Amino acid sequence: MKKTAALLLLIPLLCGCAQMTEIDSLLIVSGIAVDKDGDGYLLTTQAVNIKSSDQNDRSAVFIKKSGRSLGEALSAIVTTEGEKPFYNHTQIIFISEKLSAEEGLSHLMETLNLEGRFRSSIRLAVTLSSAEEVIRAKTKTDDISAFALNETIDQSSSMLKTPDTPFFCFLNDVLEDGADGILPLLTLETEEDRFVPVICGAALFKDDRFVGSLSTLESQFLMLAKNEIEDSCLIIGDSVYRIIKSKPGLTMDGINATVTIDATLLLLEGETRDKETARSEAEKGIREGLIKLFDVLKETGCDPIGIGRHLKRKDLTLWRSVYPVLWENIYKNLPIEYDINIKIADSAKIVSGETK
Repeated sequence: MKKTAALLLLIPLLCGCAQMTEIDSLLIVSGIAVDKDGDGYLLTTQAVNIKSSDQNDRSAVFIKKSGRSLGEALSAIVTTEGEKPFYNHTQIIFISEKLSAEEGLSHLMETLNLEGRFRSSIRLAVTLSSAEEVIRAKTKTDDISAFALNETIDQSSSMLKTPDTPFFCFLNDVLEDGADGILPLLTLETEEDRFVPVICGAALFKDDRFVGSLSTLESQFLMLAKNEIEDSCLIIGDSVYRIIKSKPGLTMDGINATVTIDATLLLLEGETRDKETARSEAEKGIREGLIKLFDVLKETGCDPIGIGRHLKRKDLTLWRSVYPVLWENIYKNLPIEYDINIKIADSAKIVSGETK
């Protein structure tokens, strides 16, 4: 069973808050990077050094500690001046791919819960390089890279390039049978003789372990199928469409699934100007994108759509007969049909408020 007693201890995290402490004695932590360090763990904490009353007059301070356990490493994070870490404003925790794949995130989540001072809306993100390299990398928009990268994830998720998965949502998918979690995925790219962190797609999890990834183009079809879209754009081939309306669906008939996408799109860029041709090409592109997406998901065993959850709700008796022993093999060979229905909107009607 994917639920473990240790993970059930995480519920108090959803209401964690710091005890009252003198602000001058606190180290305001903006982000944390977690890497493997031999048989232990390496934590790189980024804190905000406020130089004056001007909030923009600030710089990053890094404290690097290791420990045989995450709890031991966290306990060691204290400045030379005796300032203690304050996590209530921590926006993001970066976890290396190596740690995510080899050990999973259960221990990390248990340790965060023991601290009891992290917000349930904090983000987790997986890094293809070491997490320390990402949190130390310079960004163009903010000296505090954790703040800048948190904003980058906001923007990228609105463009369907990566999922926006707060901790409590990821935790829910990890704990629930019949669904798996996904997180933003970052890498480092060379730009003007320096490394710059960039979003490169989505990290896929089976239970609490990293098992694979999606590119930014593949991620958009996952977001479309999950309906995690708000006035976003969809890239299909050389064309760019604005999503005006979208209503995805998933139905189960025994162990056969049908994925439905009913959407209204507006062609923004592309050579095609004929509405019927644009509609046909959009339907074909979405169908092909979804087929490739589910090929990756079934190969890795990751179920971020929650197909198992849908089956459990539709036919609990059938679900109990196949989970957990048979479900992994069933999911990897699951027959999926695709019902794609696209309408192409007129730009004039969009301007006037008509979208039908």
